[in-house]
Amino acid sequence: MSEVQSVDATYYGRLLMPGTGKRKIFGVLEKPSFPSSVAQASYKLFVCGRPGSGKTWARSRLVGREVCSEVSCEDAVSGIEANVVYWPTKIGTKSILFRLELWEAGEWSVRRYDHILPACREGVSGVLLCFSETDPQGWQELPRLLATSVQPHEKATVIPLSTRVSETARSWEVSPADIRALEERCKVSVLRMPPPTPCNHTTVRYQHSWDTLMAGDTCSYPQCDGVTQEISAISPILNSICSKLWFKEQELLSPNNKI
Repeated sequence: MSEVQSVDATYYGRLLMPGTGKRKIFGVLEKPSFPSSVAQASYKLFVCGRPGSGKTWARSRLVGREVCSEVSCEDAVSGIEANVVYWPTKIGTKSILFRLELWEAGEWSVRRYDHILPACREGVSGVLLCFSETDPQGWQELPRLLATSVQPHEKATVIPLSTRVSETARSWEVSPADIRALEERCKVSVLRMPPPTPCNHTTVRYQHSWDTLMAGDTCSYPQCDGVTQEISAISPILNSICSKLWFKEQELLSPNNKI
């Protein structure tokens, strides 16, 4: 398997709002300007999980929104919400601009309307299965959800995503050893959302280049710089999601998989 790397730092600047260091939220018909030499790949993901598993919180962070440690009830999804994420990465020697469509359906809407769930699942390349690290019932159900979240005809990859919905003290929490045991038993690789960075509602001067950021030099970041910390924290998750989708597609395109 080819190594997944960060692309040229100047590419990331094309995804930011000028002068802020914040990621631009792209509409469905919008697209960043990239050189024609950069290959492009587009995938649709269905974000699912038990109620309260952190689906909306995780999707918001992946998109680039400023969110706190929790998403309140009034922010819960009603109907279908879909966002577009553009993310450049490098697989082997090839620079690729990934376009990810993240679809999520509200729990009430799925139960009320029969067309909601099929619309979300139609043409999916991956299922982002969220689970909360502080939900024991959800943890017990996770192996079953991993086995049933994708139907054989969908040919999609399942990506379990561990979230932390609350920072408050809990009497029960999934341990790293539990995660490793699940990965071995179910033959999956769990992605773990990093702890939330400071909620960034104040204006902060962006003083760090992407060269410094992608080199991992987080020691020089001021602790109040929630924007810089958030981009640095979320980039490994997006890199992993993109690479899993890419390699799954290459596997499906392999002559050995043709009937």
